[in-house]
Amino acid sequence: MRHKLVLPIVLFLVSIAPAAQARTGRWRDVMRLSYGTPISIQPANAERVMCLFLKATKTQLFCQIIEQAPFPYIIRGDRAYRLEFDRRIVREVRLEHSDRTNSLIGMGIGAGVGAALGAAGGNETAAERKGGAVLFGMFGALIGGALGKNFPLFHRNVIYKR
Repeated sequence: MRHKLVLPIVLFLVSIAPAAQARTGRWRDVMRLSYGTPISIQPANAERVMCLFLKATKTQLFCQIIEQAPFPYIIRGDRAYRLEFDRRIVREVRLEHSDRTNSLIGMGIGAGVGAALGAAGGNETAAERKGGAVLFGMFGALIGGALGKNFPLFHRNVIYKR
């Protein structure tokens, strides 16, 4: 009897999910963002831009892209670029996770994949598989952290959509 109720409950939850999403399309919400909030902007006919929110007026949005040095411990000198977007060309503004959060998410995924690959050794003993899981997990975390920072997997809420 319980198994027969699962499908209708799941279908109901899936059907109300779009209605539970936050309202979008209010420029006032963009204007209320805090200084330094990580956001992404989808302009018309261009690629999505990730930046830090500076301010928004009734007609423009200002943000800053920080280009980090490729080897921060060897080469110093991050460069910051200020961007201005006319409100008429902004299709979507979305909140984003910080670089640190994206790196941690990537590290967790990479560590899990690496550990699974390391533990899936062939005819090895249990101790060797554990060692492989730890070693591959560490390498997976390093690679996943770098990939997660540069290619975020998860986004946050859309606060403006036209």
